[in-house]
Amino acid sequence: MEQFLFLLIGVAAGVGTTWLVLEQRRNWINAEREKLAEASQALKTWEQERLRDLEAQETSSKEALAAREREFETLQQKRIRAIVAHRKSAESALSIREQELIQWENEARSKLETNRDMFEREAHARDVHFRDQQKSVDSAFSIREQELIQRENESRSKLEIEREKFERELDSLQQKQTCDIDAHRKSVESALSVSEQELIRRENESRLKLEADRDTFEREAHARDRQFFDQQKQLRADSAALDAERRELDSRIANLQRLQEENSLLKRDLRNIMVDVNATEMRHDQLENEQFSQRERSDQLAARLLEDNVKWTAKSLTQHNFQQCSQQLRKAITWCRSIGYEVSVETEQELIGDLKERYEIVVRAAFEREEQLRIKAQIREEMAREKEIQREMQQLERERDAIDAALQKAIADAHAQYTDEVERLKARLSEAEDRIKRAISQAQLTKSGNVYVISNIGSFGQGVFKVGMTRRLEPMDRVRELGDASVPFPFDVHMMIHSDDAPTLENVLHRQLHKLRVNKTNPRKEFFRTSIEEIVQIVKENHGEVAYQADAEALQYRQSLEMSQEEQEFIESVYEDLGIEGEDDEQYSPD
Repeated sequence: MEQFLFLLIGVAAGVGTTWLVLEQRRNWINAEREKLAEASQALKTWEQERLRDLEAQETSSKEALAAREREFETLQQKRIRAIVAHRKSAESALSIREQELIQWENEARSKLETNRDMFEREAHARDVHFRDQQKSVDSAFSIREQELIQRENESRSKLEIEREKFERELDSLQQKQTCDIDAHRKSVESALSVSEQELIRRENESRLKLEADRDTFEREAHARDRQFFDQQKQLRADSAALDAERRELDSRIANLQRLQEENSLLKRDLRNIMVDVNATEMRHDQLENEQFSQRERSDQLAARLLEDNVKWTAKSLTQHNFQQCSQQLRKAITWCRSIGYEVSVETEQELIGDLKERYEIVVRAAFEREEQLRIKAQIREEMAREKEIQREMQQLERERDAIDAALQKAIADAHAQYTDEVERLKARLSEAEDRIKRAISQAQLTKSGNVYVISNIGSFGQGVFKVGMTRRLEPMDRVRELGDASVPFPFDVHMMIHSDDAPTLENVLHRQLHKLRVNKTNPRKEFFRTSIEEIVQIVKENHGEVAYQADAEALQYRQSLEMSQEEQEFIESVYEDLGIEGEDDEQYSPD
C-alpha cells in the first residue's frame, strides 16, 4: 500500500516536474524569440539608418561638388568677361586717345601755320605800309620845302625885279625931273619901304605858314611814328603771342610724345593682358578638361547609383512596399538628372515596367508562400496538438497501467481480507486520475503569457491603443491575426511584455485606463484613447522597465497616402490577374 502511495506521489511529482520543465522551456523559447526579433529589428534599423546616411553623404558631396563646379565656372566666366571688357575698353580708349591726339596735333599744326602765315603777312603789310607812309611823308616834306624855297626865290626875284624897276624908274625920274627928285625919291622910298614891308610881311607869312606846315608835318610824322611804334609794339605782342603759341605747341608736342610713350606702355600692358588672357584660356581649357573628367566620373557614379538602386529595389521589393520602391527608383532617376546624367523617358518607363513585372512575381510568390506557410502552420499546430494529446495519453496510460498492476498485485496478495483496502485504492486511483486531469487542465490554463500594446493609425487615428493578452508561443501571430481582415491596415506593436502573471498585468492596465475606453458601453472592447507615455508609466509601476516603440511606423497607411492613382490601379490589377480576393474574416481563429 505504501509502495502504491509512493508510486502515486512519484507519478504526480513527475507530471509536475515535466510540466515545469516544459513551461521553462517554453519561456526560454519565447525569450530567445523576443531577443532574436529585437536583434533583427535593430539590425534592420541600423541598415536603414546606414543606407540613409550613405545616401545623404553621397548627395551632400555631389551637391557640394556641383556647387563648387558652378561657382568655379561662374568665376572663370566673370574673369574672362572682365578681362575681355577691360581689353576692349583699353583698346577703344587707346584708339580714341590716339585719334584725339592726331586730330589735335593736326589742328594745332594747321592753326600754328595759319597764324604764322597771317602774322608774317600782317607784319610784312605793316612794314610795307610804314615804309610807304615814311616815303610819302618824306616826299611831301621835300616837295613842300622845295615849294617854299621856290616861293622864296620867286619873291626875292620879284622884289629884285621890282627894285630894279623902281631903280630904273628912279633913274628915269632923276633924269627927267631933277627938281622933283627928292619928292619922287621919298615917294619911291616910301613905296619901296612899303613894298619891302609887304615883302617882309609876305615872307614872314610864308615863313609862318611854312613853319606851321612843318609843325603839322612834324606832328603828323610824330603821330605816324607813334602809330608805327604802336604797330611795332602790337607786332612785338603778336610775336610774343606767336612765341607763346609756339611754346604751347612745343609743350603739346612734348605731351604728344609723352602720350605716345603712354600709348606704348598701354600697348605693352595690353600685350601682357593678352598673355594673361591666353594663360587664363589655357587654364580654362584645363579646367574644362578636368570638369569633363569629373563629369565622366559623375556620370559613372550616377549610372552606378541608378544600377544599385535598381538592384536594391529588386532585392527589397515585397508585396507591401511597391510604392516605396517606386518612389526610391524615381528619386534616384531625378537625382541623376539633377547632376546632368541623362536618363531618357523611355529608360525610366522601362525601369518602372521592370519593377512592375518584378512586383507581380513578388506578389504571386508571397501569396503562394503565405498560403503554404498558413497550411504548414495549421498542419504543425494540428500535429503538435495531436502529439501533445498522444504524449499525455501515453503518460496517463502508463501511470494507469502501473497503478492497475500494483492494484492487481495488491489484490492478489491480500485476497479477500483486503477487499476494503482494494476499494480504497481504487477510489484513490480514480482520485489520482482526476487530479492528473485537473493538473493538465490547470497547466493548460497557466497565467504565463504576453501583454501587447498595439495601434492602428490608418483605422482609428492617432492616440488610440489596444491593450490585450495572448498565451500563444508566437505572440505576433495574434497581432497579425487582428490586422488581417478586420481592419484595412495592419497593427503596429508599441510594446510586447512577457509576464508570468499576464492576466493580472492586463487587468491592472484595464482598470487604470477604464476611464479612457473608446467603447464605454462594452468593457470587453480593449481600445483606449490615451498616450503611449501613460501606458509606459503604468507598466513601469506594476511590472518594471520595459522596451517600447513610441512612434507607429504605419507603413502601409503612409504609403497609401502617398500612392498615386496609377500605382493603386496597377497593384489592384496585379492582384486581380493573380485571382487574389479579399481576406477571409474566418481564416484564423481567435485566442
